[in-house]
Amino acid sequence: MDKKLFILCPFSNTEYLLRKIFGENTYFLTSPGAILYFEYYPNMEAISDLIILEKINYIYLVNDTSCRFINGIVKKTKQYGLPVEKILEEIYIEHYFSEFKDKSLTKQQLNLAKLNLQNQGDEILKARFLGSLIHEKNTYLKGLITANQKEILSKTEIKKK
Repeated sequence: MDKKLFILCPFSNTEYLLRKIFGENTYFLTSPGAILYFEYYPNMEAISDLIILEKINYIYLVNDTSCRFINGIVKKTKQYGLPVEKILEEIYIEHYFSEFKDKSLTKQQLNLAKLNLQNQGDEILKARFLGSLIHEKNTYLKGLITANQKEILSKTEIKKK
C-alpha cells in the first residue's frame, strides 16, 4: 500500500481534500508556502526518519491557488518580509516576461505555484538528507496544485535535473 507525505502550506487548509482523495495512508508536513528552509529546518533528519520508518514512497509538494503568499506576489499586495515572500518574489521576477506578463490572474497563480513546486523540488533533491534518501529509496517526488475551494487538483511533474 502506498504511503504519501504531503508538504503543504498550513494556511491553505488542503488536508481534508487530500485525505478525501488519497485516503488514510497520508502524512502532512506544513510550512508557509510549502517552502522548506533547509538551512533553518532542524528536523530534516527526523523527516528522513519518518520516510524510512513509515515506508513513504510518494512525497507530494502542494500549493493551492488561493495561497495568501502566491496571491500576495501576483496581486502585488503588501508584504510582511517573510522568507516565503522573498522566495516567491524572486521566482516571479525571474520568470516575469515568460510566465506572468499579460496573463490572467488564474494563469499567474497556476504558473507561480508550478514554478514554486519545481524550485522546492530542486532544493529537496539537493538537500543532504532528503535528496539522497529520495534517490536511494526510489521515493517519488511529485507536485500538486490545488484549488481547494473548488475541490480540484492537478498533478505536475517535478523534473529531476
